[in-house]
Amino acid sequence: MERRFRPGTRDGSRFPLSRALLLSVLILGLVVMRAARAAGDGSYEHSRPIDSPQAVIDTDIAPEKAAIYLDDNKVGIADDFDGHPGYLLISPGLHTLEFQIKGYQSLRIKIDARPGRFYPIDRTLKKGNITDVRVESWVEAE
Repeated sequence: MERRFRPGTRDGSRFPLSRALLLSVLILGLVVMRAARAAGDGSYEHSRPIDSPQAVIDTDIAPEKAAIYLDDNKVGIADDFDGHPGYLLISPGLHTLEFQIKGYQSLRIKIDARPGRFYPIDRTLKKGNITDVRVESWVEAE
């Protein structure tokens, strides 16, 4: 059987060049993004200034389903504020963040939030009793 040439392809195959090129660019972009993140390009630098009157909190907490309490009010789960789709925005001042999930020790972080600052919280909760609380502070020097 004779093979027909299809427009938009190099050799008549079913995979058009435009799709192959798009797929190649997408894969290259993902590789570059991962390499930049691994190289420490500053994307997640401690308290980097941003243009915002609020403080920005990135909650990369494992397990991702851990509940987040801001000043004793539940605001969601860790996965809600890990950058996809967004971050937790808080007003400047002293705040308490607490992460809780059954089967793990709770984590309480006291933050002296400053306007326009980025706070990446990248922690793994330890297995244990939810009533056991590990306390940390995040206060910047003047």
